[in-house]
Amino acid sequence: MRKRCLWALIILLLLIVVSVGLVRVFATPKHVAQLTNHFLSPHYHIELADDWQWETTGLTLPELKVKTDQCTLVNLNNTQVTWWNTHSLDVEKASLNYDCLTHLPSDNAEKTPPNLTALWAALPISDVKVKHFQLTNTEALKQAALQPFLSADWALDANYNGNQLALEAQANNDGLELHHQSTVTPQDGIFQWTGSSEIKQAGDKTYDLQFSANFEPDLSQLPQQGNVLFNWNNPELAVTKGEAKVSWQGTDGQLNVQDLTANSPLLDVPFIFTKDGVDISWGSFIGLSIAINQLKAFLGYLFTVLQKAYCH
Repeated sequence: MRKRCLWALIILLLLIVVSVGLVRVFATPKHVAQLTNHFLSPHYHIELADDWQWETTGLTLPELKVKTDQCTLVNLNNTQVTWWNTHSLDVEKASLNYDCLTHLPSDNAEKTPPNLTALWAALPISDVKVKHFQLTNTEALKQAALQPFLSADWALDANYNGNQLALEAQANNDGLELHHQSTVTPQDGIFQWTGSSEIKQAGDKTYDLQFSANFEPDLSQLPQQGNVLFNWNNPELAVTKGEAKVSWQGTDGQLNVQDLTANSPLLDVPFIFTKDGVDISWGSFIGLSIAINQLKAFLGYLFTVLQKAYCH
């Protein structure tokens, strides 16, 4: 009986060794890329470096590219994939082509909006780290306020434990320090995103953002409820130290702005989200010469940006 068990164990070990060998022979970068591309949209394909290192616990991939018909969208360098005991993805350097992102190919067929419930169910328990991230080909983004963020060195981290998705981002350059932390948690059929961001810039400029928003599973819809609290300290602004609060429930929202140095309110404005933008019927403008049409234009622009982000 013991001999039979010993032979069965030896045969099992031999099968494992042979299986691993066959996988290493036939699961080449070229074959894996071909198989993956078979399931991708016709306009997209991936390219894998030939000299990957395959191990029983995972693999190391020198380079992975996600391409469209016209350009390279994503480039990952020195990627370590681990699937033994823990599931993790560690990327030494990643870049996203902004110009390519704004010219993605698409077909004219009507697409089903992404569903958070389905996406959540597909998430594996895992940890993803990107040590250095860069947004490239950003010549179209000419706003001066964006340049420190575009030139910064970003580090990204996403961790899913089966119940909650935790996100973290850090950015640094000579004149910028940014730290972001947030969590996404499903609760009673909705998904709550809660977090904060801290920004420090040269010249004693500091910004602090705290937010929460409740998302329906249909990602084509704007969050049905949310709160945003924004504090700033910037000696170059007319209001050097201030606080802005935005809250909304359904289509009804409220904007309040306060001068913290003078301890006086500046704005007290209710607004309504409409299909065409934002409607402001009345409000209090205290100590500021701001025309209501200018505020409408700003909120309308903000709404349009958010709408495009969720609908496309």
